[in-house]
Amino acid sequence: MTTCVLGAANTLVHCSGHTLSNLELQKLVHIAHMFCMGRNRGEPLVHGQFEAWKLQPGSPRTVSPNQVVWCWRG
Repeated sequence: MTTCVLGAANTLVHCSGHTLSNLELQKLVHIAHMFCMGRNRGEPLVHGQFEAWKLQPGSPRTVSPNQVVWCWRG
């Protein structure tokens, strides 16, 4: 079951109670993606590729390395 990167990120943000930083969100999406590939014989969790960024692997579809994402509680 492959989903879009933003869908996976939104699920993680919601489950965390909107407390994740950009760095934490990128890392958790990447870890979930790799875990899914390991458990499902290479089937990816999200569409697209992760890139090597300065602090962690990241997906430009989730957030760019220089962009700020605000998670509003509502």
